[in-house]
Amino acid sequence: MIKRHITRLGRVVDGEMTITEFDRDRAFAVEIHDGPATLFGRTTFTDLAGDRTSIDVKVDEPAIEDPELGRAIEQLMQRSVDNIAGMLTGDQSD
Repeated sequence: MIKRHITRLGRVVDGEMTITEFDRDRAFAVEIHDGPATLFGRTTFTDLAGDRTSIDVKVDEPAIEDPELGRAIEQLMQRSVDNIAGMLTGDQSD
C-alpha cells in the first residue's frame, strides 16, 4: 500500500493506493482511495512493430458524479500516461 497526500481542486486529500495487479512489461492495476472517492485503474502495455509500445489506461470512477472532479481526474490520468511515455522514450519533462 502506498500512502498518498495530494492536492486536488485546491484541496488537500489523504488517501492510499494499492497495487492489485502487476505483470512486468505487460500490465498493472491499482485501487485508489482518496478521501471519500474510490477509483480503479488498469494500464496495459502492448509491443508494436519498430520498438514502439501502445499504452492503454482504463479508469473506473464508480461514485464520482461531480463533472469538475471527473475532468480533474482525467487530466491527472493523462499526465500519468505522458509521464509513462516519457520514461519509456527517455523524453521526460516536468
